[in-house]
Amino acid sequence: MLNHYIESFQSSASARVTTFNLEGLTESHTIDLISDSLKLPIRWTRSLASTVHKKSLGNPFFVKMFMSSLLDDHKLSYSLRDRCWKWDIDDVKGVGIEETVATMMSKRISRLPVAVIEALIVASCFGVRVDKGVICSLSGFEQFCEIIPCLEHAMQKGIIEQRSESYVFAHDTIQQTVYDLLPPENMKDYHFKIGSQLLKEHGMNKDIKCSPMAFIAIDQINKARDIDAEDTIEPQLKELIVSVNVKAAERAIERADASSALSYVAHGKHFLGSDGWTESYDDCLRLNDAACLASYLNGSPVGVSDSYNEIKCHATGFEDKMKSRCIFIQTCASTGDVQGAIEFGLDLLDGLDEFFPFEVTQEDIHTAVESTKALISDDPRSQILNAPKLSDQKKLWSMKLMSLLAPLVYLVNPGMVSLIGARMIQISFQHGVTQESAVALVSYGLTYISALNDIEEGYRWAKLALLIIDRFKAQSLYPKIYFLVNHFASIWKEPIQALVDGLRQTHRSALVVGDIEYASFASKAYVERSVFSGKRLSVIETECAALSLEMVQLNQIQSVLGHMGTHALVLELLGSQTRDPFNEYPGRINNCDDLIGYSLKNGRSILLRITYCNRLFAAYFFGRYDEAAELAQRYRNLSPYHAPTHDIFHTFYEGLTAFKLARTSEDSLRWMELGTKSVESYQDWVNHSSWNFKNKLSLLEAELYFCKGEIIKAKKKYEEAIEYSRRHNFVHEEGLSLELFGSFHEFFKNNDEYRKCMASARTCYEKWEAYGLLARDCFRCL
Repeated sequence: MLNHYIESFQSSASARVTTFNLEGLTESHTIDLISDSLKLPIRWTRSLASTVHKKSLGNPFFVKMFMSSLLDDHKLSYSLRDRCWKWDIDDVKGVGIEETVATMMSKRISRLPVAVIEALIVASCFGVRVDKGVICSLSGFEQFCEIIPCLEHAMQKGIIEQRSESYVFAHDTIQQTVYDLLPPENMKDYHFKIGSQLLKEHGMNKDIKCSPMAFIAIDQINKARDIDAEDTIEPQLKELIVSVNVKAAERAIERADASSALSYVAHGKHFLGSDGWTESYDDCLRLNDAACLASYLNGSPVGVSDSYNEIKCHATGFEDKMKSRCIFIQTCASTGDVQGAIEFGLDLLDGLDEFFPFEVTQEDIHTAVESTKALISDDPRSQILNAPKLSDQKKLWSMKLMSLLAPLVYLVNPGMVSLIGARMIQISFQHGVTQESAVALVSYGLTYISALNDIEEGYRWAKLALLIIDRFKAQSLYPKIYFLVNHFASIWKEPIQALVDGLRQTHRSALVVGDIEYASFASKAYVERSVFSGKRLSVIETECAALSLEMVQLNQIQSVLGHMGTHALVLELLGSQTRDPFNEYPGRINNCDDLIGYSLKNGRSILLRITYCNRLFAAYFFGRYDEAAELAQRYRNLSPYHAPTHDIFHTFYEGLTAFKLARTSEDSLRWMELGTKSVESYQDWVNHSSWNFKNKLSLLEAELYFCKGEIIKAKKKYEEAIEYSRRHNFVHEEGLSLELFGSFHEFFKNNDEYRKCMASARTCYEKWEAYGLLARDCFRCL
């Protein structure tokens, strides 16, 4: 039974399984254990214990069983005359090796009364543990009327134990041994009889929620089907079996147990038969909807496609097809066909009378925002909390589709997010709110931040999204909304280190609720933020490798693409060539240049931003300033619609690159102008988060004053940058500030100060574990 669960975990795409091999007791430990148990000196028990150890292979349970067997066979006995335990070592050694495990237990069990053995066999059908309520229910049937006193007898023999409200076999090997006493030809009948009787007792009308006992019953019936025997089942019972399997599959999905859900679907379809769509339309639709979603959660695009096509062929109404259509959109996007997913989604929205232009201008965005403002009161918080719930089915599906499309559209055409967000706000305030209104609020907030440059207003709107989650108690949507708020709004206001920890927790929470799309989004963002916050690189690299594997297992290819470039950056900073981050991708992308080519070919503007920003980061740190300038220019040539995290760091490293080139190139005025723009951006941003931006602003200003020849001001700003970086835990930027301050001293021939700064920078880079940077000539000669 335990192996069944282990195999289920191993076959699940959403679970990473690590196998631990637990060694048995050493001979010394066995000697100590037996000596202590028999209350005899080790010199007396050594030969016995050594023999027991060889027979049991050091397994603690087998040691116990072997000793019990010796006692039962009178090969170990207590002497009242000598007041100690006695044995004949030759008799103990004479016990055949084949009798040391299963045979011993079988012998021990075979000595029990027949009724007790039958009761144990019934209990073993449920696994190692069976709820007392189940046993009580079975005892109401004539065939099992003696099961409780029989199990009580088995408890006295140590075969089974009572823990809380359950009967538990003393060891899983005992349970398996008992279960194996049931002849294979009788297994199906046993499971089916147990399950059908429980289901008739505790099953109910299809329209009523199933009880826990009904789910226990259906597991027994499904085991009967697994043995592959044909059954003639009365129609009413068959209908009930199908109905409970439907509910069990849906419950498994709620628990993010996709493998179990697919198993329930398969069993439900088996009992439904070939005429399911005709005879049981609702159950058949729900089974295929469950199969579609479970296949997506299990990383099986083929399974999604099969279920989607079956629903497409047989479902009769528009709404009956919508669940599978939404999952199909997610599957297309996750496997890399983002453009196809968007086009399909927009076609569906057209059918719901919601139209969006694919080419979006700033005028379109301003018009959408202004028309939305007219619907908003002076107190949007109260307006959201008091608005009626959306009941119009057409609008509900429109909101669902737009909430799916918003993050996908952001990847290729970020400006459209503003139009989608505005339209969702309009529906929420005109027709009523739904849990998808949370996505509307974040998207609307992003519009203010990215398109209208109003960070405070955008942050306020994004935070209001959490009210929707609380109002609807939509815990399954929480990871998605927290990610969106964290990624697009909180970065401008809250310490980045706290947001990194939040993204890690969001990744875990998303996996728990089965949101594999946002689990992958969160893990990708977590790694990016970890790099930019100065987290130890070796830790990041280990997590990068694990998360890459997880994304591939979950078939979240679009997240893998964004993740690979960041992983490559981490490895370059580490100076490591032990792993190729591009090996995980099941395609023809072998390096960052291929990644850029793929992004350009497929119109993936956000992926381009991520890749350009990562390469700019590396190029600047490694002193490749011409390359850094070219990458910064490419980034700036993309859509003016902002990408928060990457805009912050693009602006920072472009500014530093510009000031470096202003001191070394002929076109100093152009570079000074570009660098000054970076300073101006940070002078605005620092008003929203001194923690995240003060050290960076100080370093940019130091470089600006250095270029202008204002030595005293430059020196003060370098010292400020070093201090704020240290105080705000940006060890990598502390190292960078010290390195640039060292270059400043070197320029003015202050060699002692230069060496002092560079030695301190080296210490910071060592803490960051950026050994690739320490291999540069400027550190080798220290």
